Amino acid sequence: METIESYPQHRVTVVRLKDESFDRPRLQELSDKLVSLVEDSRDTKIILDVKDLKYIASEALGILVFFKLKADKLGCKIVLHRLQPQVKELLEITGLEKIFDVMPDRGDSLLGLL
Repeated sequence: METIESYPQHRVTVVRLKDESFDRPRLQELSDKLVSLVEDSRDTKIILDVKDLKYIASEALGILVFFKLKADKLGCKIVLHRLQPQVKELLEITGLEKIFDVMPDRGDSLLGLL
């Protein structure tokens, strides 16, 4: 489950993943939603709030990379926000923290998008 909050005056969209895991059963559905959001939000900034995410499957990492590359191509800026330590560690182990902007809180995330 996710919630999407839009702030058109700032051209920022916040997507909050409310599940504890980002794994196979919902991957395609979530992937489609994220890609659609990027395609519909050109030149917008997207904060992906993953505070509740405690586990991320390897296939989900692939989806995040695809989402990031698609966003870059379309001029969207993506920030990962409020990562749990185990998810942050996984990004570090895989080297993916180098391609994502990671911010600890919404204020930092908004500043990172300006």
